[in-house]
Amino acid sequence: MDRRLPPAVRAGLVPLFLASVLSGGACRDVGPSAGQAPAAPRDVPPADGELRVAVAAMVGPVATLEAYDRLLAHVASQLGRPYRLVQRRTYREVNDLLLGGELDLAFLCSGTFAALPPGAPVDVIAAPLVDGRPVYHSVVIVRDQDSYRTFDDLRGARFAFSDELSNTGPLYPRRLLSRRGEDPATFFGSTFFTGAHDRSILAVYRRLADAAAVHEVVFRSVTGPGTPYHGRLRVIDTSPGFPTPPVVAPTSVPAGTRARIREALLELHETPEGREVLATLGFTRFVPAASADYDPVRAMIPEVGGR
Repeated sequence: MDRRLPPAVRAGLVPLFLASVLSGGACRDVGPSAGQAPAAPRDVPPADGELRVAVAAMVGPVATLEAYDRLLAHVASQLGRPYRLVQRRTYREVNDLLLGGELDLAFLCSGTFAALPPGAPVDVIAAPLVDGRPVYHSVVIVRDQDSYRTFDDLRGARFAFSDELSNTGPLYPRRLLSRRGEDPATFFGSTFFTGAHDRSILAVYRRLADAAAVHEVVFRSVTGPGTPYHGRLRVIDTSPGFPTPPVVAPTSVPAGTRARIREALLELHETPEGREVLATLGFTRFVPAASADYDPVRAMIPEVGGR
């Protein structure tokens, strides 16, 4: 599979990435306080009592900061500590920070968590409910006016994936093709990675791609009433349910701190303000979760030849 962007696609997506860099930088560390010292670009040393948090972002960096700011501020306030949101371009970079002891907390994609090595020193803190259920779906989307009706119709199409470690795209569509004896490199006319689900949606909308596999919560949020995308895109395939993305912490974080973070998340839905924060993210509430919950996602990885 060719992960390089074709020239026409590259030209169309350049404004997206420039906008991302100019508005916050996909590799820049940001936080709610303008008085915080900037972090080094490659390592994330802890400041005095600072909670270092990363989000394996399903959307671009600015949207991630806006969406998670209130949630992270709430968790940090329960600990009586400031926090710093650490952003990286790829899910793999977030995993590297996590394994390198450079984070205290991370919100991961299910596929990103499943890609961690066996026995990784990481504790699952909690996971969100979506529509009151502990599962979410990958949806394959196309433009509403195009003729595609099923996944099989996409043979020869230009297909957009989000991040290489994403479960919803590319792991689910690759597994779908593998079970049909197909290879993405030969089934699709071309493929490329956008780096985030909202960018994949935009790529389809702008005809840079014919189709994309994206997280259903992001799709609903981006294409809701009042948005430019409303009624312009439609779903032609929906995956089985997958366990919702986990919140994790390295086991090097003291057990008492992990317990307080877990408590803050599990109780968030009990106040009107907390429910408003959750609704902004498309969540109902947080519930306990365990590493074994993600075994179905782990089982998909060897089916597609690893990551």
